[in-house]
Amino acid sequence: MSRSRWLAGGLMLALLAGGAAAPPRPATEPGRIRPGMTPDQVRQMIGPPNHVARQILYHRYLEQWVYNPPDSLRAEFDFPRGQPARLLTASADDGRRP
Repeated sequence: MSRSRWLAGGLMLALLAGGAAAPPRPATEPGRIRPGMTPDQVRQMIGPPNHVARQILYHRYLEQWVYNPPDSLRAEFDFPRGQPARLLTASADDGRRP
């Protein structure tokens, strides 16, 4: 199985598993989440995201984690190939769409 198929399959499993009823989380201040944090650090602070979107680029991929209310948070991570992943931005999501 090719690596890209394996990654896609793993992502689908993660998304399906994330769809299960998760225990409620306390509201989180986006200010506690700082650029440069690892995905594991963010996950330990506020739990798994409700939705994950991935963009695959050359030698890296980006992920956007979306937390539903009461957190209403969007976190964007950079996963460069061969280097540790890190948080790029975190912002409160007011739910409005452009």
